[in-house]
Amino acid sequence: MCYAVVYNIMTIGEAAYHLTKAFQREHSETDWNVITKMRNVLVHDYYKINLNTIWAVAQNDIFPLRQQVLRYISETNWDEWEKKEVVVKETSVHKSLIQTAIRMKSRNYDLEEICKITGLSREEIEKL
Repeated sequence: MCYAVVYNIMTIGEAAYHLTKAFQREHSETDWNVITKMRNVLVHDYYKINLNTIWAVAQNDIFPLRQQVLRYISETNWDEWEKKEVVVKETSVHKSLIQTAIRMKSRNYDLEEICKITGLSREEIEKL
């Protein structure tokens, strides 16, 4: 039973670790840093695990955290969130394509070939 509790607390810490910094700042009521630090101890410094601490977390912290997460989920405008995710992905992909075009230009690739490979417009490439 103890290992199941430890594993679940580790899983919560892993999930918290993968949250964006922006999300963590928006939801600063939750101490994400403490959650991820506990996960690190459980995964990497398991010899430091204090079962009294684990029990205290299970008794005192899991339910309030669950309530906070449920509230965050219900308050999130998922349509807006998905739009932000698409913009972020498109922006990072676009930046990568621009870097590729810059390298290709520096190696004297033909402008049409750069357009074809990167999908960038002729005007975008000429400005680089």
